[in-house]
Amino acid sequence: MNAEVQLNSTYDRHNAPPIKIDLHPTQRFVSTITQPYFYREDIEQPVYKLRDPALRNAPTTPPALAVWAEYNYMGARVTIGRVVHEGPQPVEIVPGVSLGLSSHAQVLPPEEPSVHLTTKIRATTSVQALGGVMLFVENGKSNRKIIANNLPSESKTSKATEESVAFTIDRNKLPGQSSVLQAVVTEYHKDYTEGYRAVGYNGIPSTNFYTPATDRIVPVDLKLPAKHKLAYLPGTGDAVPEALASIGLAATVLTVADLTPTKLAQYDTIILGVRTYAAHPDLHGAPTQALLDYAKSGGNVVVQYQTGEFTAADAPYPLAVGNAAERVIDETDPVQLLAPDSTLLTTPNKITPADFDNWIEERGHGFLRSYDDHYTALTETHDPGDPPQRGGLVTVQLGKGRWTYCAYALYRQLPEAVPGAFRLFVNLINP
Repeated sequence: MNAEVQLNSTYDRHNAPPIKIDLHPTQRFVSTITQPYFYREDIEQPVYKLRDPALRNAPTTPPALAVWAEYNYMGARVTIGRVVHEGPQPVEIVPGVSLGLSSHAQVLPPEEPSVHLTTKIRATTSVQALGGVMLFVENGKSNRKIIANNLPSESKTSKATEESVAFTIDRNKLPGQSSVLQAVVTEYHKDYTEGYRAVGYNGIPSTNFYTPATDRIVPVDLKLPAKHKLAYLPGTGDAVPEALASIGLAATVLTVADLTPTKLAQYDTIILGVRTYAAHPDLHGAPTQALLDYAKSGGNVVVQYQTGEFTAADAPYPLAVGNAAERVIDETDPVQLLAPDSTLLTTPNKITPADFDNWIEERGHGFLRSYDDHYTALTETHDPGDPPQRGGLVTVQLGKGRWTYCAYALYRQLPEAVPGAFRLFVNLINP
């Protein structure tokens, strides 16, 4: 629809003729939702695909709605455009329902009788009115096995912006092998199977990031340590504490100020998150010494991958973290066990090369370039054509306790429910 608008603008005071503007929207509301024009199926896909090849190299996804105006001014035809927006944010087209799950992948130990999940739903209509959330096992679109259909624990009949629905799925309802659970909400005969959240930085328009409402369940032969009072010092960020909690190993989150002899003595194992020495410059010195003294007194210290900020002064004996050369990129590279009888590879889980199958993204980085003879290297792996990398997992008996450095990317594997990574990590934290 075109509209001709007569404007009595400030140009009149310059004795200019009135401007005639023809308004015509160049984009209309369509069923396509506003989302990035690039995507990938999963984190294993090395490059993104394009929803529209014409948008290749575009700086951003085109706005959902823009209005263009053409006007004649003193014989000249001028075209101007404006993105339809609300405040600094362009208007977006979003689904009627956003559906998310509390987990996207989790392991299922043999003694665990059920799987626990929580769905979060954002909609203009209450979940009660929508008929609840359906959960089914995805064995291909033509073979869906419905296993649950739940409503919120509290009845809600009014409109709600966000609601939660909890599920407890008995183990015997799941296939014996790995399975994918799919959540579905139906509104007006349309199924919604994914959710979105805004991502971006302050000061620039955000975009919506979409994720499927699925949870991959992976059975794992996993034995847990008898003593497992754990503490965790986060580094630059990882999901290891959440992954440990999913198998019943809750870890207390510490700060550098908590690294005192009295505080540390409460725990069986202290775990340092990835790049802790980069994230906490104040970790050097007295806090690190407290960790070493804790190990000498019988404690168990596990240090995950570090960068150059981690020096020989932060370890029991001399070592040096490698640079870009000391890493293993191919997650399928074979791993050799150099000390298969080591406690870390036998208790409580017997680790074999098969535990390094089905890894994602990489084997690890931050391998040690060199280390003192006091350390025992437990594994060796390398990319084709590269020299052997034995600095990925080293350990040393320290007084009555133990100190271990692990550069393998367990922090990537645990959130993706890689069974062997859970088995190995449990062994590392076994006091």
